[in-house]
Amino acid sequence: MVESPVVQDTNMERILAFYVKWCSTIKKEHFLLHSAPNTASIAWLTLVEGQGPRAVYSTHQDIFSVSCNLPGANPLKLKAARTRHEFLMKVLAPRILPPAPRFRKLQSDGSLCFVDWGHCAETLAILCVYLEVPPERRMQGLAINTQQIAQAPSFHSDLVRKSKKEMCDNCKMLMQVAQIAYEDRYNAMRAEEDKIKEKREKDAKDKEKRAKERKEMEERRTNEKIRAAQERRAKELEEKEKLRQEKARADEKDRQARQRREAAEREAKQRRDDEKHRKSNRR
Repeated sequence: MVESPVVQDTNMERILAFYVKWCSTIKKEHFLLHSAPNTASIAWLTLVEGQGPRAVYSTHQDIFSVSCNLPGANPLKLKAARTRHEFLMKVLAPRILPPAPRFRKLQSDGSLCFVDWGHCAETLAILCVYLEVPPERRMQGLAINTQQIAQAPSFHSDLVRKSKKEMCDNCKMLMQVAQIAYEDRYNAMRAEEDKIKEKREKDAKDKEKRAKERKEMEERRTNEKIRAAQERRAKELEEKEKLRQEKARADEKDRQARQRREAAEREAKQRRDDEKHRKSNRR
């Protein structure tokens, strides 16, 4: 358990990530033959809603605890788990822990789970903080998978959030028995992610809607241009047809006038020929 200086913006995610790195380093240096922890947890105290600012600077401000689970099957693990379990029973007395919900629980793959009391990463972290919990305070906590963070060259808050784990059934039962007002940060992170996802989906839909509206507007403008071009073409054809008909009428008038002139000329010629013929006959 660590009681840090009073700092308003203590980054619990960074502390937990550093602890995972520390576990990884210790494992490589001193426990090469043992499995590395696959889950790490941090628990800390928070203000109750509506509590005055003076409580922020109480002696319990920024108390937090970190711990990891007990991986692998070896005597040291079983001994540590028994020690944690015995400590749980002493701290919670006269309350009694029921059988661990996850012990002998059938899993989705058909195998049995044998996680008993004392195995979870949250157990030690929660108990260390629980000893310091005054009545007016609440507790928060977060558990994460350690693999990606242990391998990462530097701290990334997004990686911690991607590695988060929901509190298991054993730890939920422990909270109920211990009567701890506990908030699993996993749920808050999921809610934030869901809100961000919802916003992204909404933004995507709005973007798609705007793109669709732009496309429809472009199609309308294109159709209007096509329609206007068609109307201009139809008008041009109409004007051409009108001119053609006027020309045809003018040509017809010219033809008829020419025919009348020709007929008149023929009649005049015929009259002259007839006149010549009569004169010739009189002689």
